[in-house]
Amino acid sequence: MHCWHAAHFPLWNRLPMFEKSLDWYFTILKSSRERAKSQGYAGARFPKMTEPNGTDAPSPIGPLLIWEQPHPIFYAELVYLSKPNRQTLLKYKQLIIETANFMMSYPNFDGQRYVLGPPVIPAQENHPAIETWNPTFELEYWRYGLKTANKWLERLGSKREKGWDEVVGKLSPLPSKDGVYLAHENCPQTFTERNIDHPSMLGALGVL
Repeated sequence: MHCWHAAHFPLWNRLPMFEKSLDWYFTILKSSRERAKSQGYAGARFPKMTEPNGTDAPSPIGPLLIWEQPHPIFYAELVYLSKPNRQTLLKYKQLIIETANFMMSYPNFDGQRYVLGPPVIPAQENHPAIETWNPTFELEYWRYGLKTANKWLERLGSKREKGWDEVVGKLSPLPSKDGVYLAHENCPQTFTERNIDHPSMLGALGVL
């Protein structure tokens, strides 16, 4: 939820109000690496609902959410828009690499494309984890995050990470039906009639 409550500050020319909260991600980087490793992933997996020290708060939903994972990349890019210099690039480089490495290792490859989940609970939190894959907002945020991470390397004069490009190039398309986005690829008709939670389908276009 940090994104909704703070990401507007740099867009309103109030970058210092935003930056003072970003150092927290460095303080939980070690535990986020450990979380990813314990689950069989690379990089760092950040918590959704958390104590100040980065420990997952008790929740049947939080550990299965992934929509918050690209946030550090998005945040760093917001900082760079205000301070496009090498100091900014170097400060957030490791955070971006760790985030992108998790994002690269998380999707499943089905022989033709990369798939997010199952199990996964989308930002619209009223879908069962084991029956959900390729949520729309998460797919687009994954694509944005990995593309931006490679852009960050190029700004530093480094080579692009081929693994990140591989996932972007073969990531599943955004699920849609009758000209509108679905909450996720396996979204049943009954759910299209009661979209009562977070309007994540709008996020793919309206936010990103």
